[in-house]
Amino acid sequence: MDNEGPTICNAMVIIKGRGKMNQFGKVVFSGYYRHSNVRLCCQNAVALLLFYRFQIAGETPDFSKSAEWYTTAMFATSPGDNNG
Repeated sequence: MDNEGPTICNAMVIIKGRGKMNQFGKVVFSGYYRHSNVRLCCQNAVALLLFYRFQIAGETPDFSKSAEWYTTAMFATSPGDNNG
């Protein structure tokens, strides 16, 4: 097949070394892959969602204390609903 074989794959890895350790006392690693088609990229979708909420819709969460934003939902069920 013409398009078979290795391809370039960019990954972003975040090392969570300063937060809480997992239940086994190990450092937690996270990986994210970006889709080459911007319309199918889930990272792009989340970035655009957050840009819309904070820059266009004018939602202004209070990040000064954790308790202030713990109830803010990532995906609101309706416009203006921050609690999921």
